[in-house]
Amino acid sequence: ERKLRWCQEEVERVTKELREVVIHDERWSRGMELLTSIPAVSDKTAVVLLSELPPVERCATGKQWVAFCGVNPEPHDSGKTTWSRLSKKGAARIRVRLYMPAVGALRWNPPIRALGERLKAKGKGGKLRVMASMNKLLRQAFAVLSTGRPFDPSFAALALDKQGSI
Repeated sequence: ERKLRWCQEEVERVTKELREVVIHDERWSRGMELLTSIPAVSDKTAVVLLSELPPVERCATGKQWVAFCGVNPEPHDSGKTTWSRLSKKGAARIRVRLYMPAVGALRWNPPIRALGERLKAKGKGGKLRVMASMNKLLRQAFAVLSTGRPFDPSFAALALDKQGSI
């Protein structure tokens, strides 16, 4: 019980320190504000994205963030047969922390919900829909941080129309 109390106190202390850092650092506070404007992205998810991924200034596209996390499709060929699967070459700790936000995004984020419904109509399984959701969520986060504008579902739908599916 004593160790459990100590762990809970330590979590509270670290959470308080993190809040102070976010409040006093303009880059962190603006990043947190922008990322939490995306439906299904909480404070914890925003902290993971800001702390674990390379800064937006160092990446040209959201595809680089997706590849860094290892949620990009990896094509395979064997004779006449071709298929793809999840790369998993990136940071596993980010994939683990993005799983539940991706599941929530399938329900609460309109562009990701539409993606999930299209994939379900094609007969794709739940895991594939969650990974596609994770991919799109990372791209939305990159777009929000790189433009400096909060999430706007109508803008996301317009961008989707210009570039096609996913």
